[in-house]
Amino acid sequence: MNLLNGPTTRRQQWLGFMLSPAAWTVYFVVIYVLNEAACRLPLLSPTAFFPLATLFTGVVLALIGLAGWWAWRAWREGDGAGNGRFLGLTGLLLCGLFAVMTTAVWVAALVLRPC
Repeated sequence: MNLLNGPTTRRQQWLGFMLSPAAWTVYFVVIYVLNEAACRLPLLSPTAFFPLATLFTGVVLALIGLAGWWAWRAWREGDGAGNGRFLGLTGLLLCGLFAVMTTAVWVAALVLRPC
C-alpha cells in the first residue's frame, strides 16, 4: 500500500479526519505527564523537559501534517456526490485547528517552566 501516492482510499479519508484529534489528545496527556514527572522524579530534571517536549511536538506536528495531506487529497479527489469531500474538508479544518493547539501547548511549555 502506497501511503502518499495513488488514489485516496477510504481508510486514508478516515485517517485524515481522525488522526489529528487522536494525535493531539495523546500529545496533551504525554506533555502533562512529562511536566509532572519533571517536578517529582529525580530522573527527569526540569531543564530536560523542554527538549523532550520539542521533540514530541515535532513528531505530532508531522503526524498532523500527514493527516492533513490525506484530508486534502480526499477533499480534492471527492466525487460529485460528496463522497470523501466532507471527510476531506472537515479533516483539513481539524488538522489546522489541532496544529494550532499543538503549537499553543508547546509555547506554554516554552514560557512556563515545570514546577
